[in-house]
Amino acid sequence: MYGASLPDILTPAAQGVVPEMNRLCLLSNPEQLHAMGQPLLGNFTTRDPTTTLPWSDLLARNSAGATVFRAPLLVAQGRDDELVVPADTDAFVARERGHGMDVTYEQIPGASHATIAYLAIPALITWLDRIGH
Repeated sequence: MYGASLPDILTPAAQGVVPEMNRLCLLSNPEQLHAMGQPLLGNFTTRDPTTTLPWSDLLARNSAGATVFRAPLLVAQGRDDELVVPADTDAFVARERGHGMDVTYEQIPGASHATIAYLAIPALITWLDRIGH
């Protein structure tokens, strides 16, 4: 579809679990997803997709911050996230605001990568109420 194939960059072990991981919902199955992924840390890809064509181009074109837009943006960051590092999100938000974007940044104390989507729901509802008026 995108001219890229997962087997080109995934280890055989990762290829074995990806279909099941894709089937599971992040909000209702975080423990199961982490149990499947944890043994593969450091052994998920055979090559770095950020430096391997066509993956590097696809990631660049589909990464947040590639396009400035006028709609308001909500960013929620778990302060205890070990995968999406808070300092990286801080820099992203500063860059987007520097481009003149309307960014609301919710930093959720105690939220990890596994819990941020759930724990950010109250902030999301508040934000939706605010922008809807």
